[in-house]
Amino acid sequence: MESGDRRHCGDLRAVSGASNKSVGARLHAWASSFGPLLLLVGLVMGLSQAAQYWQAEKQGQVLRERAKPGDILMISSEHCVYCTQARNWLNAQQVAYRECFIEQDADCMAQYRAHMAAGTPTFVLRGQHRVLGFDKERIAQLLAQS
Repeated sequence: MESGDRRHCGDLRAVSGASNKSVGARLHAWASSFGPLLLLVGLVMGLSQAAQYWQAEKQGQVLRERAKPGDILMISSEHCVYCTQARNWLNAQQVAYRECFIEQDADCMAQYRAHMAAGTPTFVLRGQHRVLGFDKERIAQLLAQS
């Protein structure tokens, strides 16, 4: 290195890009620049979650109104994550349904095969319609038809 070259091993500011500004001042500058953007992102995320909540509440209300005891049979499997999610949602929304497990109940397995189900959960509505997977809108639509 030449003597006029200011970069050398002892000058860490040149290597790291650090300046004389304190950490607090840099943080304040960063927050001033990105704070409004972060606030906007947080607001959008909050509104999105609120919309999902109200949509789920509305779907639950529609299913509660249309489903009478015995109308919905959920054919499940013991280790099915989607069955657990559907069960939790139906219980939280207080929708009347009956559930059977293909591993525990021979009649349940027979129904599963009779409906040529390709997986669980499989919903059988009023003994007629089959819905593979937890499709709340399709279930509500079919319950309104029959």
